[in-house]
Amino acid sequence: MSNRLIAVLALASLFALPAWAAGNESARLFVTQPSRIGTVVLKPGSYRIKARSRQSQVTVYRHGRRIATVTAAWKRLPRRPQRTEILLSHNRVQQVRFGGQLMALTFPGVKQG
Repeated sequence: MSNRLIAVLALASLFALPAWAAGNESARLFVTQPSRIGTVVLKPGSYRIKARSRQSQVTVYRHGRRIATVTAAWKRLPRRPQRTEILLSHNRVQQVRFGGQLMALTFPGVKQG
C-alpha cells in the first residue's frame, strides 16, 4: 500500500461514526400491566421498540404493526451493557440500553435515577 493511501484511510477512520450511530437499534418489551413509553400507554403484551441512531423518534410495534411513535433522546452511558435492558419504574419506560452500545434512549418527562 502506498503511504498516501494509508494516510487517507487513517484520516477517514478519525471521522468515522461511532458504532451506535451506524444504524438501527431494536429491543423487545413485555409488560403485564398498562405501562407508558413517552406519552403512549401500552396495554399488557409484547412490543418491539425500534430506534434509528441519532434520531429523536422511536417507533413502537405490536404484532409487527406500528402502533406509536414517541420522542426520545440519546444519552451516553458510563459503560456498555452486556445485553439489552429496558428500565421501567412505576409502569413507565425510563430508559432503553442496547447491548454493547454506549448510547441509551431516554424519554422526556421521566426523571432519571
